[in-house]
This record gives sequence, structure tokens and C-alpha cells, in this order.
Amino acid sequence: DQVCFEGKLDFIKTKLKITLDPEEPVEIRCLEVENQGNREEELEVTTIFEPILSTKAQDIAHPAFNNLFLIFNYENNILEIKRKKRGKNEKEIYLESLYTTDAETIVDNEFEIEKERLKQRGDLSLPIAVEKSLPFSNKLGLQQEPEVALRKTIKIPAGKKVSITQIISVNEDKIQAIENLSKYENLENIKKAFEISKANIEAECRYLEVKSKEIELYQKVLGYMLFDNPIRSRQIKKINISNYSQSELWKYGISGDLKIVLVKIRDINDTDVIEQVLKMYDFFRSKNIKIDLVFLDEEYHSYENYVLEEINSKIEDKHLSYMINQNAGIFILSKNEMPKKDIDLLNFISCFTIDTHKGDLSHIINDLEEEYLASIQNIPDEYIYENSEEEKYKSEYNVLKSTDNKYFNEYGAFSPDGKEYLIKVNKNNRLPTVWSHIIANEKFGSLITENMGGYTWYKNSRLNRISSWQNYAFIDIPSEIIYLEDLKTNKKWSLGLNPMPDENDYNIIYGFGYAKYIHESQGILQELETFVPKDDSIKINILKLTNNTIERKKLKIVYYIKPALGEDEVSSNGYIKISYDDNSNIVLAENLYEPNFKSKIYVTSSEKIKSFTGDKKFFLGKGGLSNPDGLRKVRLNNSSGFGKQNCIAIHIEVELESMSSKEILLNLGASESLIDAKNIAYKYSKISNCRQENENIRKMWKEKLERLQVYTPIESINIILNGWVLYQTITSRLFGRTGFYQSGGAYGFRDQLQDTLCLKYINPQMMKNQIIKHSKHQFIEGDVEHWWHEETSRGIRTRFSDDLLWMVYVLEEYIDCTGDSSILEEETSYLQGNVLQDNEAERYDIYPESNVKETMYYHSIRAIEKSLNFGENGLPKIGTGDWNDGFSEVGNKGKGESVWLGFFLYHIIQRFLPYIRQKGETQRYEKYTKILSDLQISLNNNGWDGRWFRRAYMDDGKILGSIENEECRIDSIAQSWAIISGAGNQDKQIIAMESLENHLVDRENGIIKLLDPPFNEGDLNPGYIKAYLPGVRENGGQYTHSAIWAIIAESILKNGDKTFEFYKMINPIEHSRNKAAANQYKVEPYVIPADVYGAGNLAGRGGWTWYTGSSSWFYKAGIEYILGLKIEKGILSLNPCIPRDWKEYTIKYKYGRTIYNIQVKNPNKKNYGINSFTINGKETKEKCIKLQDDGRIYEIDVEM
Repeated sequence: DQVCFEGKLDFIKTKLKITLDPEEPVEIRCLEVENQGNREEELEVTTIFEPILSTKAQDIAHPAFNNLFLIFNYENNILEIKRKKRGKNEKEIYLESLYTTDAETIVDNEFEIEKERLKQRGDLSLPIAVEKSLPFSNKLGLQQEPEVALRKTIKIPAGKKVSITQIISVNEDKIQAIENLSKYENLENIKKAFEISKANIEAECRYLEVKSKEIELYQKVLGYMLFDNPIRSRQIKKINISNYSQSELWKYGISGDLKIVLVKIRDINDTDVIEQVLKMYDFFRSKNIKIDLVFLDEEYHSYENYVLEEINSKIEDKHLSYMINQNAGIFILSKNEMPKKDIDLLNFISCFTIDTHKGDLSHIINDLEEEYLASIQNIPDEYIYENSEEEKYKSEYNVLKSTDNKYFNEYGAFSPDGKEYLIKVNKNNRLPTVWSHIIANEKFGSLITENMGGYTWYKNSRLNRISSWQNYAFIDIPSEIIYLEDLKTNKKWSLGLNPMPDENDYNIIYGFGYAKYIHESQGILQELETFVPKDDSIKINILKLTNNTIERKKLKIVYYIKPALGEDEVSSNGYIKISYDDNSNIVLAENLYEPNFKSKIYVTSSEKIKSFTGDKKFFLGKGGLSNPDGLRKVRLNNSSGFGKQNCIAIHIEVELESMSSKEILLNLGASESLIDAKNIAYKYSKISNCRQENENIRKMWKEKLERLQVYTPIESINIILNGWVLYQTITSRLFGRTGFYQSGGAYGFRDQLQDTLCLKYINPQMMKNQIIKHSKHQFIEGDVEHWWHEETSRGIRTRFSDDLLWMVYVLEEYIDCTGDSSILEEETSYLQGNVLQDNEAERYDIYPESNVKETMYYHSIRAIEKSLNFGENGLPKIGTGDWNDGFSEVGNKGKGESVWLGFFLYHIIQRFLPYIRQKGETQRYEKYTKILSDLQISLNNNGWDGRWFRRAYMDDGKILGSIENEECRIDSIAQSWAIISGAGNQDKQIIAMESLENHLVDRENGIIKLLDPPFNEGDLNPGYIKAYLPGVRENGGQYTHSAIWAIIAESILKNGDKTFEFYKMINPIEHSRNKAAANQYKVEPYVIPADVYGAGNLAGRGGWTWYTGSSSWFYKAGIEYILGLKIEKGILSLNPCIPRDWKEYTIKYKYGRTIYNIQVKNPNKKNYGINSFTINGKETKEKCIKLQDDGRIYEIDVEM
């Protein structure tokens, strides 16, 4: 009926009692405080919780996304948290919380909802606001990573007892939630709640015929089911190890999604336990605890089937027959009718196994616990050198000391050449939020942060994570940690800032393909360089240790990994088994319950591994990550971790002479087979091989990224274009398909196609390969998979209306650039699958390859034909979203139309017409020409609102993007694409862009909003975009994609000053020029953000970074539309659109072995166009040059 926690500090005794309202979803937390001293005491009582208001699965999958739908309010001493509904079938959820007391109050209710005001970043200790009694702000606002705190300050007279109670009420109805809460403002009702709860539980137990000792037993079983279950590891040790798949259970009607309690019965004399187990099952059901109860009949084969009959009889006696073979039900299986592998699987996956021949439930549990306790190894602690005095070593290393560094903002700076980003932090001076980096090849990679956080993946960055993806920017606790210990002083610390920092600085260097972490502690300089080889699936960590003291040093090093070996650590916990191969000096890990990836994960070192463990509880103990118990042991316990909470940890030791250095390796890799794992591990166990590969990686990235370099008067433009956006696009979008804030792993049909737009200048073959890849994910009907996982062949078929057209757009871009029209004749196959039903918005499934193959030309035709679906306004139908995924209910009934899609379709068809003519399809050519004419008329008539273009028509005829609207009066992309497509009438183009500037450009915060005002409480219901916080992501923030399209539109209108003003304004480097700017913007200065928030207290704050298609578009806008470099069918020309005050700029372009040095001068202070084009001193009337791979150097002088 309640939970109690008691404590005492000095003369203050506390008792926290927790119970639930017997009928309503209300939790009561009553803290009784007794002053046993002889003087009056004043106490601050603070409660802190993190609001979720969603399913556990939703929060685990993507916490950063899950947080974007919470709204806060405070009224009448009640703190309210509302989760906005995302879909039409969802309901809003309200949490109401009240603090009440019978004590004399000194300071009445205070509240805080901003995590940054409560805690320090990365600090796992007591919140600083509590420790230092910092005042709460009592301010509301939008929150990206919320945490709620409520506080009262009370007086307690000597010898008296008082109570303070927090009530939490949750409901889908706000009024009901408040009413349920309000009745507990009366302290008598709080007391009654505990009494009623007790009475109800007693009545329930009488009804269920359950005694208190039985409940204690059930709760013990429940604890083993839900939390750490050490006895399970003893049970599954006896199972023959193999790879298991959840789908093998389905033929027995068992989903495998719920916890399974397995009951084995082999003798009729053991059936008394059945009644106990059924009673426990019934008790769990009364508490809405869902499990699958599986009886396994192990009786030797006989015709009578006594055991089976007895099981059924007992179930019938408990009136539970209706639960047989139901979800969260009872299943009866016979060992004689099952293959051994299925029996092993059942034993393996069951969270609790009851062997009835061992006695009743109580005896079974006691025996299992005793067996486990007897198995625990007693590993001694290290010798503590009590008399050794810890010397203080102040680090002198400072990565930011050079005055030649660029854009120094007190947190970091770019190196003098702009190719590295340098950061210096310590535990008292942390970054505003995570500044991450990605190192990757096409099948393996690692996301890292300034705290050495992040994670590593193999093949798929979502479905096959090696270490755990942590999506909490504020805390950023690493999943891979290197601990060090001076064995003489017993001083311990972590190589990275989290989770065990010392007082010295932590220096970080991010470069293309690598990162460095430099720290000094105990007189030991530690320099870690981490990178991923060009082809091999291994993360190399070269750790150089330098002993700068006069004493010989002996160090213990522990490399700790929080493994996922699948999608997340929650689903894999207990299923990972690790082992040590002494001959190869590698620790191997394998997830035996991962259906899609059978990878061998391994950890290795250049030093001999002295011990290891897979047992997380053993390693962390009570000290946790910030002071693990395992570090105090003389060795780790060499446990496989199988069946337990998992980790991977290895222990090595290193000796350093005075003033000497040593390099060691700590590597993490993955492979498909054991022999491959051993071979790769051996290859990279040699320092010389790793150093050589490090050089190879740097050369490879230099070659990729420096084929095109620009030198303009604005250094921030040079830095971002000369490597960083290309690196971002290739590593995050094309290789990893991941970022700190979003880890998808899948290919998005429109996403990775657009990502290749920047590659046409440096690697058009990659662009071509991507087009071909995506064409194979088009259905025979012309539509496409919105996204898919290559490794599992699973994808989602939707009613998005723009995806299919992006293939045609990028195809046109490729041919226009290279002149390679032969791609149109390349044949690829289609997918096949059932089309979506009328009431079906999407379907996630495996879609097989069809027997139909066609050329890319006809793939494109099918995409265009599928898009020729016009509504009553003559505009293409939007479906369940066009480019804006959040417009999920604009046209889900089949009538809604998209103005933007009309401009996009116009642009696509217009560019494709020449290929239709070349093909000789006269009838199709005339048809499409007529469609273009009609579409342009509809866009300029029905798409025009008077001062700008509308965004869309909804199913019910309501308009998005109209001056008449309360919300979403104007949307950016309809204006920009009116110009980009050329379909907008010329007079309307100019008016539309003026309106865009007046309504959507926020110079104060340096952003260009997608739409304004944001959706919030208005009458329009366009879809899940409305659930976002106002000003966040698509809902009225800067969606950088659209901001860049606006810049491109300005350049087409030849507004050079404005074009560059906006381009510079959204450059992340400019958002972080100094500490104040960096504190507002918060996110990384060196990569393009997907979004920047646009409203309230979050305005100007960067959103999700790295994983965004904006990086490719930013590059295209800068190179092609501002600096004016055009490559059309292999011919290079210049058509700049720059500020008038630019005197000159330079482009160095490497085409194959040939170098083109392009000098552009602007003596006439022009914005647009060129007067002369000179090649090696000779002016050419054509003002262009055909690109040739002839190994020569061409000096090109252009005058505007």
C-alpha cells in the first residue's frame, strides 16, 4: 500500500512515504521531518524530476525529439506540464504537481524548469542549485531538455514533526487532473489516502486470497524481472550457447515483447507450485503488470499426459482459461513437441525460470539466491598507500595559446589554417552544450564529443550500435571511458572530462578524420589520438603517455565500454557474452539475441590484457561511473557478463620511467567472423601500422576536401567552405547517417540524394552512385520508400508527395554538371509490394525486388507521372506531407494541395523536357508542355495571396500561408521556389521576397524563419508540426534548408549584398564569434545546424547539428550561387553574386590532375555578372573553359 524510505542526518530524521490514489492516476509523496534537536531548524525541501509523459520506448528511441513537445505553466501554486499530441489519434497528457505542508513556511513555493539553472553540465553529483541554495527563477519558457524542481523553505521547532507533500496528478483531461490534485490540498485527505490505500490493498488481497508473505515473494520476483537479475546468469549458464532470434517464438503465439516467466514441470507431484505461480500471475494482472506466463511440460512421453491435464485443471480452477494463448497470457508447451533450439531459446529469453521439482516458490528463490551468492568471487582491493602524499601538478598545456588561431570565443577556436577546431575546457568551465565530431568510413564510425562521449557503430548507426548512443546533451556521459590510476598514490581519473575529472584543463582537437584529447594529471601528459581507418572496421585509440616527473610511474588503465550491440543497451542487456582469447590478446563480445547482425565485437590493446569483465554491476558497484568499484580491485573478475547487466572492460598496466614516453593502443572493432576479427586486431596491434594508417587517413581527407578551395574577404566563409561542410556531409549524412541529436541509420529517399549535390564539384561519381542506389527503392507504381534500412531490406512506403521527384532533380543536376546523359540509359529494377489502402498513411515492411527493370529515363517518367495528381485549384496534391514532413494532416484525406510542390514539379518537368524531346516522345513532350502552362497559371492565380505565395490548401479548403491566418501567415519555401523554379511571375517574385524579408528574417537572432507565426493554439490543424514547441524546428524556427533556398532566390534576383548578408548571417561561425554569442547559440561553430530556434527564451539557440541536408545546400549556395562557379556539361564558367564592397576573391579548383586558379576582381563594385574571362593571359569571348584532365595549371582572371 506504500513505500517508505527513512533517513537521519544529525538531529533531523526523515521518513518519505509514497502511495497512489486508489482510483485516480495520482501519486502522493509525503515527507515527514522530525527535529530531534533542541533548537529550531530551517529546511529547504526540494523535489526534482524529469518529465517524460510518453511511453518508455519513445523516450529511449529519441529523447531529444521526445522533449520537443512539452509545455509548462504555473498557476495557483500548481505546476503544469502538457505533452502536446502529435497525431490525430493521440490525446494531450497533463501532469499537475502541487507542494503542500503543515509547517510554517519561510519561503513559499519556488519552481524551476530549466536544467541549466539547477545543475552544472556533466555533473552527476548533488545539483548545484540545491547544494548552494541558489534561488529558483520561477520563470516559465520553452525547454529543450527540461528538468522540474519544486521547493519550499520551512521552519521546524525543536522536538516537533512536520510533513511536506508533493502530489502528482496525470490525466488526458486537464480539468480532471486538477480536480484529482486539488482534493489533496487538505492534509487530512492526504492522511486518508494512505489509510484508504491500505484498506484497499487488504481487501484486494482477501479477494485474491493472497497473504502478505506471498506479496513479499511476488515483489522479489518482480524485482528480478524488471531490474538487475543476477540469478538469471546462473540459470542460462547451462544453456548451449547459440544465436537466438525472437521470431522463433512466434509460432507458439509468444511475441517475446513482454517479460516471460517460465515454469518447468516434469512430475505430477510438483504441480502444487502451479497454483502459487498462477496466484502470482493474477496478482501481477491486478497491478496491470503484463507478462507472458509459459508452462513447459517436461513430463516423459506418455499417453496419459498427467502433467498437462493438471496444468489445465489448475488454470481452470483459477478461472484463467480465457487467458490461454493471449497477449500477456498463459502458454502451455510440451518439451516433447519442441526442437531443442526452441527450448534453449525459451530458457534464454525468460527473465525468471521456476523449476518446480526444487520445491515451492519460496524455496526455489532462496536456493537460486544462495547459489548465486556462493558463486561471487572475492577479489581483493588494491593496497592503499596511506602515507603517500598526493603531489599537485599544474598542467601547462594550452591548445588555444596561439594568437594566430581564428574566431576565438573563450571556449575554442579554429587553427590558423582553419582545418582543425581547438577546444579547452575543465570541470568548472564547460561548453554551453555538446560540441561533437564524427570519424567514419562507409561501414564503421564513431561519434565523439568534447567529454569523450558519443558512441561507435558498425554497418548501421541505429540498428547495430557497438556502444550505447546517449542523447542527453546536458549530461553527456560517455559510453566509452578510459580510466587511469597512479598505482603509487591511488589517484584515479578519466582521460576525458567526463565522468571523473580532476582540476586541470582538457584540450580537444577535431580534425578531418581524427580527434585528439590532451590532458595532464599526476605529472603524466596524456595525448590520445582517435581515428577510423579508410576501409577497416575498427576505432584506433593511440594513447601517448609522457612521465614529466622525476619518479618512475606505474599506471593502471581500464578501458570501459557500455555496449549496445544492437539498437540500444536496454534491449540487449543480459544477452551479451564476452570472452578472452589469450593468444590474440582480444576480448570478444557477441549479442546472442540480435536477429539482424551477427557481428563479433572486440577490444584489444598493444599491451597484455591482464583482466576483463562483462559484469557492469561488478565494475560500477556503488561508486558508479564517477568512481567505479572495479578500479579499486587488484584485477577485474573475468566474468562473461552473460545474463547480467552488461559492460565490456579491460585492464592493462604500464610502467613509465622518469621523463620518458610510451605509446599504447586501445582499439575497438567489429567483424563478421572470428578469424577476421583476429586478423584486423593483429594488424592494428602494431603502433607503426596505426601511425601509417593515421597518415593515410589525413591524406585521403585532404585529397577529398581540398579539390576546391576558396579565398574570400570573409574568413568564416573560407573556413566553412574549405572542408567543414563537405566533411559534415560525407561523414554524417552519407557514411554514418547519424548525429548526436538524431541517429537514424537509414537511407532517406530525398535525404541522401540531396546530400550529393555538393559532391558534383569534387566527386560526381558518388552522386551518380547515389542516384542509381535510390532508383532501386522506387515502386513499379512510381512512388518510393520514404526511408529504408539497407541491411534489413525494411523500409516505409508513404504518401509523401515530394520524395520521388528528388531523384529526378538530382539526376538533372548530375547530367547538367557532367554532361553524362548515358545515365538515362542505365537500367535498374523496381520494388514491388501492395499499394497503400485508402485509410493507410504508411506501411513499414520488407519490399522485395520486382522482375521489372527500366532505364533511369523511365524511372524518372514514372516519378513525374505519379506526381501529376492535381486538385481543384490546379495544384499537385500534397498527400501526407511534401518537403515538410510535419504537414501530415494537410492532405491526408486526399484533397489537400501544395503550392510549394507545384513550383518544385514545374522546375523538375521544365528541366526534363529536353530529354523527352531527345527521346522522340512528341506526345509526352506536348502533354508536359501543356501541364507546365496550366500549372504556372494556377500557381500565380490560386497560389497567390496578395503579398506572397500561399503554402498549401488543406483538405477542407483552408489555406496555409495566408494573411488572413492567425498562424502560419507566410511560409518561406513557397516564396523562394517561385524564384528558383522561374514559375512565379516576375512582379510577384520581387514582392514575395520582400515579404519574406519583412516577416521571416530575424536579424537580431541571425535567423531566417521557415514560417510565421508558429502553430500553437489556433484553429488550423496541419499535422504533427503543431505539436512542436512554437519556434522550434519546422514550427517557426529557422529550418536551415529553407533559409538557404531563400538565399539562393535572392542571388537569382541579383541582390548580391542581401544574398551575402543572409549567407553570412546563418553561418554557424558567425553565431559563435565570442563567448556571449556562443552561450546564446550553444551548439558547434564548425558545422551547419538543421535548425535554429526562433521564439521566446530559446530564440537564437542552435537545434540539431551534423545530421542535416542543409550542409550540402549551404555548400551549393556558396560555391554556385554566390561565388558563381558553374560547371555545365563539363564546361566551367563564373557568374558571381557578391557584395559590392568585395574587391576580389580566389577559387582554386582541382579537376583530376589539372589545377584551375581563378582570380575574380571587382573594380567596378558590382553585385552580379562578369565583363571579361581570361585564360593564361588570353581573353575568351565565350567566358568559359572546357574542363580537361591534362595535368596542366590554368590561370583564369575574371573581371566583374
